[in-house]
Amino acid sequence: MDKAWKAAERHVARALGGQRTPLSGNNSKHTAGDVIHPSLYVEVKYRKRFAIVSLMKQVEKAARKEGKTPVLALQEAGAKKRYYLVEEAVFLDSLAQRQADHGEREIVGNGH
Repeated sequence: MDKAWKAAERHVARALGGQRTPLSGNNSKHTAGDVIHPSLYVEVKYRKRFAIVSLMKQVEKAARKEGKTPVLALQEAGAKKRYYLVEEAVFLDSLAQRQADHGEREIVGNGH
């Protein structure tokens, strides 16, 4: 049986249509990321708790009350770059739609 972090890596790899990197990070001949994928560099972090997840749960609760899709946007003070956190199914649906819109070959698995 896989350790929980390996199972998480396998799930993400399957969901994205990739493969879990067999060796850790820079020891791999394929990628330093956790997932071998033709166009995405993927790191999977598995922890007991993430502070950011607590914030996302608050956003999910508020969004549910309004029947909306929860999105947590993050921007550090003074930075121009923003990051968006969404639930897995929303991300995978968006990625699949992007590929369809751009005529790209299917790179998203059926993991959701």
